[in-house]
Amino acid sequence: MKLKTLEINKFRGASQPLKLEFNPSKSITMIFGENGNGKSSIADAMIALCTDNLGSIRDKSSTDKGFIKSLGCAINEVSLKLSTDKGIFTAKLNPSGATFIKSPETGAPSVRHLRRSHIIHLIDSEPGKRYEVLKDYIDVAEIMKCEEELRKAKKTTAEAFQKLKATIIAATSVLENTWKAEGSPMTTWEAWAKSESDKDISKLIERQNKILQLLKDWNTVVSKREEVKKTLVKYNADLAKEKAAAAKIDELNKANPLADFSILQVLTEADAYISGKEQLNLCPVCDQGIVKEKLLVALGDKIAKMKEFQTAQKSLADLKKAREQTEATLKTQIESFIEDLDLFIPSIKALLEPGDELLSVLSDIEALLTNNEKYKSLNTKGSEINLKMLDLKSESDKIEKSKNQHNLIKQQFNALVSSRKESGRADKLATAAESALNIVEKCRKDFIDGELASISSDVETLYQKMHPGESLGGIKLFLKANVKNSIELNADFHTEESITPQSVYSESHLDTLGICIFLALAKKYNDENTILILDDVVMSVDETHLDRFITLLHEQVSFFSHILITTHYRPWKDRYRFSRAPSHDVHFVELRNWNINTGIRMQNGKIDLEELRKALDDHDFDRQRISNLAGTVLENVLDFISIKYHCKVPRKPRNEYVLRELLDCISGKLQKVLKVQRFEKNALGAYDYSVVSREQELKPLLDGMKKLAAIRNQVGAHFNFDGSMVSDTDVQEFGTLVYEFTENLVCPEKGNFPEKDKSGSYFETSSGSIRLFPLSEPAV
Repeated sequence: MKLKTLEINKFRGASQPLKLEFNPSKSITMIFGENGNGKSSIADAMIALCTDNLGSIRDKSSTDKGFIKSLGCAINEVSLKLSTDKGIFTAKLNPSGATFIKSPETGAPSVRHLRRSHIIHLIDSEPGKRYEVLKDYIDVAEIMKCEEELRKAKKTTAEAFQKLKATIIAATSVLENTWKAEGSPMTTWEAWAKSESDKDISKLIERQNKILQLLKDWNTVVSKREEVKKTLVKYNADLAKEKAAAAKIDELNKANPLADFSILQVLTEADAYISGKEQLNLCPVCDQGIVKEKLLVALGDKIAKMKEFQTAQKSLADLKKAREQTEATLKTQIESFIEDLDLFIPSIKALLEPGDELLSVLSDIEALLTNNEKYKSLNTKGSEINLKMLDLKSESDKIEKSKNQHNLIKQQFNALVSSRKESGRADKLATAAESALNIVEKCRKDFIDGELASISSDVETLYQKMHPGESLGGIKLFLKANVKNSIELNADFHTEESITPQSVYSESHLDTLGICIFLALAKKYNDENTILILDDVVMSVDETHLDRFITLLHEQVSFFSHILITTHYRPWKDRYRFSRAPSHDVHFVELRNWNINTGIRMQNGKIDLEELRKALDDHDFDRQRISNLAGTVLENVLDFISIKYHCKVPRKPRNEYVLRELLDCISGKLQKVLKVQRFEKNALGAYDYSVVSREQELKPLLDGMKKLAAIRNQVGAHFNFDGSMVSDTDVQEFGTLVYEFTENLVCPEKGNFPEKDKSGSYFETSSGSIRLFPLSEPAV
């Protein structure tokens, strides 16, 4: 499977749309960038699109999975798209933002990924956690599920068997002790228990139910009789109060025989009228002379006596009404009491044995004609009924005890019988579950040990290529005995064999050991569509071991569809850049500084060029900034040209060249033939190669920049007198020449230099917008 493009939008660091174009002719893609520029976001995008993993965000338990999407964007904006020669694969976040919905659901290339944290976990973790790192390769998850179910079944059946045994023991103890308490009847406790549990006690229960209902009915009769007694006391009290009120009215009549109580209202109104006059000497009725004060005193005395009589009359009426209400209540209560009593008597007679003395008492009560007679009769005969009810209550308690014992014996005997039957089956199941678990567990461990053994030799081979003649190796991976999932890692160190390498190996040796283990696993479990991702796995390594690692990696290319490398380790990138490693199979992508507004930016001439254009157009002319930017941009493009045409430069320990060296390295014969052709798109959006929209020879620009090159240091880098003598016009011209020279070589669409050489006669950009001639320096 050949990779074409990876498009990332609003995923992790890709806050702006990013399109990474792969070179189909290259089997390795190296993405270089400082930390924080988006390397892992690109690797994670590939992992999230092609696997069920979300990449590096899952490596740390404390991370917030909500940051799968870029800051400030909606879940539905997140999308991933991988184009290959075998199809296009897309993914979008589901509404919860936790997983990706893939389209199509199957067919995406398989991905094996390794990052620095994996190496640390593999090498430094305890054996149990080491297995967690490798389980994506040695996948026995389904077997583990079966094993866990068997383990649960073993535990459940064993617990069930023990529970049945406990039930048998408990039931035996209860039945045997009860049998002894009953005097050990029959030959054995078991025979007696069976006999007792088979007994029919339905008639006994029926009699108990009748007794309990009778006791309830009798309590109702007694309760109602108490209500009648209370109401009768109240009735007698109300009657006494009524008689007292009538007597008081008789006294008032005797004290005022001539009083006419019908004129009380007239007297009251006259009192109010006279009181309201300030002076009054004549009677308003007969015009006779009066004394106001005396008249008011006489009126007050008559009104008071008449009001007392009126109050007494009202009180008598109220008391009579209360007595009548109490009398009606009493009558109703007695009727209700007698109704319940009449229902109770036949019920108790039905439970009494013939000849019981209480039968005649009950018959006498039934024979009484009036309710009052029955009520009075029960007041004298109630104690006899109470005694009988106590006897019946005692009988009910005995029945309850017999019933409980019968139920206990029956329950325990049935539990004993059923538990004996089930215990045999449970014992067989527990034994079978344990045997099955042992078989599955052994098969799983044998399989994992076999898989680990199968890669150990490859790990050893790979490791020896990294560390030949260093008395290291003997790598062995194996499951720890008697532990569920625990992988041991042993190695040799000089004369010591099968030791833990963490004890004596250096950090870099442990790093390469982890890489070799993952490479061996990835090779074993790969297919023709497998992509290997190495995400920042090399931190620091010396030159010799770096060269060995690069050689080793290139030897493994044939085992994978593609290898994607991300790194911030500049020496690794520079090994390719300066032809110290086989670069023909490597596609380079360099990342610029990341920020939230621009997202992940891929290295090209376009970014610096835009900054230079802005500085040249700025109203606040900054000569130092223009000189510095122009020098950096020019060094970048000249470095590109020098590499493409294999230009000669002075040999230096660190291969770092200044601007003058890069300008001088381009030979005169190459300058004469260097030219650029640019093309425009037609109406269909494709570049029209039939018409060259612009053609530029580069020598005039190079000549002009050579004359002004000193400005870069004089103005842009150092403070000196010569710099003060440089005019703004020269600075502007130097910046403009650099801009024009670089702009000719930068793709307006992709922002990259013309690097492709498929034509055989020129270099061109990936979009096809620019062609750079010639393909190589002319021969002499």
